[in-house]
Amino acid sequence: MFKKEKKLSLETVRELTDTKIIPDYIYQRRNILVKEGIITDKRVIECSTEKILIEKDYIDDKPFLKRIKRCNLVHSCPICSYRQDRMIYAKTKPYVDFLLERDGTIHLLTYTLRHHKNHRYEDLTRVLYQSVREMNQTYPYKKYYGKNDRFFSLTKYCEDCWNPNTGFHPHAHICIGTTSLASKEEIENEMQPKWVKTVRKHTNDWSMIPSKRNGLVLLTGLDSITYIPNKSFNHSWEEEDDIEGWYEVEERVNEIHKKSRRPKTFRKEELEDVVVKNHQMKHHSSLFHRLISPLKTIYNHCKRRYLKGIMSFRIYFQVNKNHYLNKEFESMTTDSVSHHQKI
Repeated sequence: MFKKEKKLSLETVRELTDTKIIPDYIYQRRNILVKEGIITDKRVIECSTEKILIEKDYIDDKPFLKRIKRCNLVHSCPICSYRQDRMIYAKTKPYVDFLLERDGTIHLLTYTLRHHKNHRYEDLTRVLYQSVREMNQTYPYKKYYGKNDRFFSLTKYCEDCWNPNTGFHPHAHICIGTTSLASKEEIENEMQPKWVKTVRKHTNDWSMIPSKRNGLVLLTGLDSITYIPNKSFNHSWEEEDDIEGWYEVEERVNEIHKKSRRPKTFRKEELEDVVVKNHQMKHHSSLFHRLISPLKTIYNHCKRRYLKGIMSFRIYFQVNKNHYLNKEFESMTTDSVSHHQKI
């Protein structure tokens, strides 16, 4: 019934799209990853390159007669994953403000595994996911973050790092709004050894089993959940941290056999930024190609694991309906809505 507009090329300046909602660097990142052959899905390639007319909007006479066509593949599309993250973070803000006003606090749990370059990325992510899922059902977790104390939680599995010396390093974050009065030391003393035991159940490879100190890291007293998105979308790639300087650090560390100054560890988003920065340069070093290979592995594995139902989400926000603050929050929200309706 409705004809689609002409498709815009990837190099076209985004004059008709949502430049205020999604920054230009997200579009640029997607375009370069397409050029490097990392993103090959046609739907992701064409995401946000055209506007379409929605029949329902036309009938309802809505002001936005043409919407930007999205692929909604949040596990493989940088644009759609960015949109999903922003919507979820915006959804959490009222809960965070409400909790902090009532003397609550925000904790950040980070689950990690021991890893080296011989570990397969698929094995690491499988062990991590299974271990985190079981850990959240254990007694120490329910003791400190059960229905009586946990007001909300935000879980994110897509924190992937890569280092040529240590290989892939997937880890999970759980940001928890809680009213628990337990100290950081008390929580760590019970949860850290339990995490080690839980990982041991899901792998026969002893080299994946983390230490008590480094396997589970707890941060307390946070005033927001922005720590996770700021980590995930870290674009502070400094000029002096270029590839040649990074190689010098790696060689010096290998010579003295000490890890006091470790080579730079690249997160998935930082790997993408390096590709965006250097894709038009001639590379005499093989490091650039070594960066491309991990990115392809991460992208392909993410698509497979979500499509097969191994993991049903990449980021998940959950509110504890049984918490005593939830009734007060819902009544306050209802009163606010009814007040605006009267006005």
